[in-house]
Amino acid sequence: MHSGSTNCKYVVWIPANGLGNRMLSMAATFLYALLTNRVLLVKHEADVTDLFCEPFPNTSWLLPTDFPLRNFSPEVRYASSFGSMLTKITNTSKESPESVPYLNLAHSDYDLDQLAFCDQNQALLQNIPWLILLSDQYFVPSLFMIPSFNQEISKLFPEKERVFYHLGHYLCHPSNQVGGLITRSYQAYLAKADDRIGLQIRVFHDKTTHSNIPNCYGSDFSLCPEGKAPARSSRYTRTYPFSLKKPDIKSYSINVPIFPIVLSEDA
Repeated sequence: MHSGSTNCKYVVWIPANGLGNRMLSMAATFLYALLTNRVLLVKHEADVTDLFCEPFPNTSWLLPTDFPLRNFSPEVRYASSFGSMLTKITNTSKESPESVPYLNLAHSDYDLDQLAFCDQNQALLQNIPWLILLSDQYFVPSLFMIPSFNQEISKLFPEKERVFYHLGHYLCHPSNQVGGLITRSYQAYLAKADDRIGLQIRVFHDKTTHSNIPNCYGSDFSLCPEGKAPARSSRYTRTYPFSLKKPDIKSYSINVPIFPIVLSEDA
């Protein structure tokens, strides 16, 4: 595996944890690829292949199925991690190793790899044509803190808090099937609502049941303004669909007062 005579550099994004974590870390990795002039390749798992369209016309950012590196186990990632690579480089050596390093940037992962956000180590990474990056984190704030990136990233996104808003709209285009579900759900349950309260309910195990969900907003409607139930709330009692598994797009339903419920498996 090599970059040939074109001097191309690549970063391969490896997903971790739930869909929300993946979308956030994928957007952050895309920005990192822009700042470091790298081609981004993404490894989508089977459970999300039907959720999104390809963001770039007439090409693909998906990792080829014949990509030579297929073992992304923790043992392999730690042994070939960027942090481990740093411990092997002498203080006088400026040369980078020939192997493909892994950047383990998950929230509970290898701490030494966080040194990749140091400016001097970014200079070292610039000499490495291939990087494998695994993350479940939105590490964009760390990119703003790297001095060599600061000027360019500030020009791209003068409003720091809107980075994911722009990148998410650019990269995460729902498929026709998913877009249809979103549109129909909005038109049926949200379009005519005066007030909306969204709940995200994290599912950590299979024991979570539909009957647990009303406990999140309380029988006394404590989430409503001033703790009061909406007027004529029974009139607005509907069956709200939510998606539990992807990409099966199976529909489940539960009777809840006026609030749309989103059940997800991640943050």
